[in-house]
Order: sequence, then C-alpha cells, then structure tokens
Amino acid sequence: MLPQNFSCLKSSKNAVSVPMPSTILHEKENTRFNELKRRIPGITNFMLTKSLRELEADGLVIRREHVSAPLKVVEYSLAPLGKELIPALNELYAWGLKILQNDVRHDETDAAAANDAD
Repeated sequence: MLPQNFSCLKSSKNAVSVPMPSTILHEKENTRFNELKRRIPGITNFMLTKSLRELEADGLVIRREHVSAPLKVVEYSLAPLGKELIPALNELYAWGLKILQNDVRHDETDAAAANDAD
C-alpha cells in the first residue's frame, strides 16, 4: 500500500541517494575520514565531505572531533537513526544485485540474438 503523504518517500530518497559512507560505517563503531575515503573507490574529498555533512544534517551520522596537538582526528559513526536504516539498505542492495544480474542475462541474450542475426 502506498502512503498518502509522499514526503516520507522524499526523506528516504535523500537518505539513500547520498554516496554511501553509511554502508561502511555500520561495520565499525568509529571510522576516520581517510579510512572511509580508502573504502569508497573513486570518491573525492569534496564529495565525501559533502555526503558526510548531509548525512550528519539528516541525523544519520555522528561526527566526533578529537583535537590533540599537533593534529585533529575526525571520526564518524552511525547515529541510532542511521543504524535503523541498515536493514533497508541491505534490502535495496539485494534488490539492486538482482536487477544487475537480470540486466547481464538480458545483455547476453541480446548479444546472442545479434550474433544469430548476422
């Protein structure tokens, strides 16, 4: 059954449309910025910072700053609201994997049909 008020879907879309440091954050309690960057292939510092700020603003991620001379260490962890999102993300991941596998099968079938036509 679809909800009568679609604003909840907009909130959900915003939560999952951010490149997903949150999917990595659930694996450890606290994760440093550079560790997140290493684990998300191709993401820039700018994009990761932007994503983390959006997740923090939405209450999904907690940012902790530890200042000790001469350096500042920033760690991120999932907020309780972010932890609630993990089962839904796992379902979306499984669904996406199924779609990708179907697309690969369709591509192989289309390629075979094109070869037969030649």
